[in-house]
Amino acid sequence: RPVDLYSYWGWRLLAERVAQMLPRAVLVLIVALVVLPAVGLAEWRLPAPAGATASAMFALSALLSLFLGVAISMVTMLLMFWTVSTDGACLLLPPVVWFLGGLVIPLPLLADPVRAVVELLPFAGVQDVPFRIYAGHIAGTDAVASVVRQAAWIVALVGLGRLLLRRGLRRVVVHGG
Repeated sequence: RPVDLYSYWGWRLLAERVAQMLPRAVLVLIVALVVLPAVGLAEWRLPAPAGATASAMFALSALLSLFLGVAISMVTMLLMFWTVSTDGACLLLPPVVWFLGGLVIPLPLLADPVRAVVELLPFAGVQDVPFRIYAGHIAGTDAVASVVRQAAWIVALVGLGRLLLRRGLRRVVVHGG
C-alpha cells in the first residue's frame, strides 16, 4: 500500500524529538519548581507565565516550535538527495539554529537591524519565540503575530519539503531486491 513518505518521515522525526525532549523537560521542571524552593533557592525557581493568555500562547507556540523544528530538519534532510556527503548539513544545521534561534545570544541583545532580520527567519520560532512569550517579553498582538509567523513558516517549509521530496524521488534508482 502506498505510503506518503514525507508524512511518515515527518511524524517519525517528531516522535523522536518528543521522546528525547520529554524526559529532560520533566527533570528540568521538577528541579525548577520543586527542588530549588525546597533547598532555599525559591527566588531562582521558574516563575509562572505572565498570565492565562501568555500560558495559552506559550503552549501553542511551543507546539508550533516542535513542528517548525521538524520542518526545518526535513528540508535539510531532503537536500541530501543532491549532496555527496550528509556530514556538512548535519554539522552545520545545529549551530545555525542555535545562533539564529537565540540560544547562543538572546535575540533582543542583537543590534536592531540584525535582530529585525533574524526575527523574521524560521529559527527564531524554534527557541526564542516560545520562551519570550512565556516570560511576557512578547505579548498581545506581537505574540499573535509571532505565532502566525511560526505557522506560516511551517506551511512554507512543509511545501518546500514536499517539493524537494517529489524532485528527489525522480532521481532515485533502487537496485536489488
